[in-house]
Amino acid sequence: MTATTGVTTATGLADRVLGGWLGRIAGNMLGKPVEQGEVWTRARIDRYLRAANALPLTDYLPEPPTEEDERALRPEWRSCVRGRVHGSCRDDDVDYAILGLHLLETHGFGFSTEQVGDLWLLRLPYLQTFTAERAAYRNLANGLRPPLTATYDNPYQEWIGALIRADVHGWVSPGAPRRAAALARKDAVLSHTGNGVYGAMWAAALVAAAFTAATAREAVDEALAVVPASSRLARTVRRVTSLHESGLPWEDTLATLEEETAGLGWIHTVPNAAVITAGLLY
Repeated sequence: MTATTGVTTATGLADRVLGGWLGRIAGNMLGKPVEQGEVWTRARIDRYLRAANALPLTDYLPEPPTEEDERALRPEWRSCVRGRVHGSCRDDDVDYAILGLHLLETHGFGFSTEQVGDLWLLRLPYLQTFTAERAAYRNLANGLRPPLTATYDNPYQEWIGALIRADVHGWVSPGAPRRAAALARKDAVLSHTGNGVYGAMWAAALVAAAFTAATAREAVDEALAVVPASSRLARTVRRVTSLHESGLPWEDTLATLEEETAGLGWIHTVPNAAVITAGLLY
């Protein structure tokens, strides 16, 4: 299930897919101890790393430097900090990548949104879902069908859940960002609307474009082409590219983005897409 790409050998393609999978797990493990944005603000993480003499950060988080920090970390931290990582903790970010692969292996690229929902009910424990996914799961169990599963009693429709489910659609569409976006959209509309769906489409396209793009900026531009240009997600990503082009330093860019997306919350798709873009460009 691959598209024609600039990756010239099967070995090269497999290596890049493996890199995407390992990167997904490594990034998840890196952030998991502090995955509580209202507690672990950027300023607090900076203080933590300074207290542990771990700046610039070039590895997983160090063990907590104080008892207060230890109490504030997620309980899984002992399996996610430097020197203690031996594989991946269970996490919904990783669950959905595996579930998405199972979906594609079972139904192929022609899968339907209804089949995504059926697979959730069959393979995904309810208590391992959160926010928009839990609302959609509850709606499925109560007999609702898409798109009502995304809109009924679901205040999380533009949060980041669909975006974190999107990687696999990029991995199976190397060099084909529009196909990746189309697959991600069918998955996303089970639980999300608006920028929540656009974020999934953008993320899948970004992964797909990364296989063949010459630069990170080229991949970002290709991914932008699959979502409405007037959407807040697209406008925010373009804002990040303009800040980068202007030569604004990394810290100032993050501060600007934090100010301009204030009020959306740390789990909303738009500020997360902004930080992803900044991380790629800087």
